[in-house]
Amino acid sequence: MTIWPGGSLLASSRIARTASIASFIFALLILFSFSLSARAQDAVGDARRAVSVSKLEVTPTTLNFGKMNLSRGPATETKSFVIKDNGGIALSVTVGPPAGNQFFHIVSGQGATLIEPHAESTVTVEFAPANGGSDFSAKIAITSDATKGTPSAKVKMTGSAKKKKKPTPTHTPTPVPTPAAANN
Repeated sequence: MTIWPGGSLLASSRIARTASIASFIFALLILFSFSLSARAQDAVGDARRAVSVSKLEVTPTTLNFGKMNLSRGPATETKSFVIKDNGGIALSVTVGPPAGNQFFHIVSGQGATLIEPHAESTVTVEFAPANGGSDFSAKIAITSDATKGTPSAKVKMTGSAKKKKKPTPTHTPTPVPTPAAANN
């Protein structure tokens, strides 16, 4: 260490200590910025991974139509389920026809469709029993090209119907006048 004429060892030592502290702080700032940069790159990577997937969600997976009353004639009821893409790329979906009892029909939403990211499609189903009975059921299969999660789902439908019996007419004899009663 060189001390200039008129200088002191104390002043030189203060300068050296200040430079040392500044170097330490600078090193910490560099390490901190690398740490932030790595975290930012991880966040961008996570976002890219989330954007590059498609994910199938179907709600609800059970439609219960309850008991239909057919005593006044034909009756129908409709219910719906929603198919959603929870990913960042479009989802190709195919909704098959109901398999099972013939009283369940898809009113809208059957077939192939493309669902945009974070969008949804509604499928409407009708239950139209033609006669009374219990435990009518069917399932609708949904398939997709989902790249995350399960690529397929099923929606189960149940319902029943009752038909009150109409009273059976009975023959009641009508009294017929007898000839003896007619002469009196």
